[in-house]
Amino acid sequence: LTQRGWRDPYALLAAEDPAGTELAAVLAQEGVPARWSGAAIPEAGGGLLVEGVEGFGDDFMGARAAPASVPDEIVDDVRALGARAAAALGPVRFEWSHDGHTAWMVQLHLATATASGTTIHPGTPSRWHRFDPSLGLERLRDLIATVSPDEGIELTGAVGVTSHAGDLLRRAAVPSRLAP
Repeated sequence: LTQRGWRDPYALLAAEDPAGTELAAVLAQEGVPARWSGAAIPEAGGGLLVEGVEGFGDDFMGARAAPASVPDEIVDDVRALGARAAAALGPVRFEWSHDGHTAWMVQLHLATATASGTTIHPGTPSRWHRFDPSLGLERLRDLIATVSPDEGIELTGAVGVTSHAGDLLRRAAVPSRLAP
């Protein structure tokens, strides 16, 4: 669950993992008064792919909103932030918020994959499964679990390569792309 606002962590764990076998922790972080929010991932050809939306990024990250045209000065700030992190840690992917003055990194992960244009995870599958992200991330997880190694997933909705839908597909190493 990704949620903005307070929620009792013990109630969250009980609801999301009743058996207590899947979730090890809850991440709670102070919010940024976001004018823009999104995510960034290294691009296959070098550089950093920056996607986002105006305001808070909950719907964008949850694959319920398409990326918007992020102003150049915001993209520049996010890329500078990413360059500082990459200089210290190596390739990184991260979620970010911008308050109108400063870019803030709100989640950071070492990057194990890259993105390129509409490609989420590279590959040349023999068959594509089309998936509408409005069905939700749980349904996407279900589809990922059934896809054979020679198949791929094509997202049909207007979502970002850097959204949690993209994260799930990259983590599972399923050839995937955004539909044209």
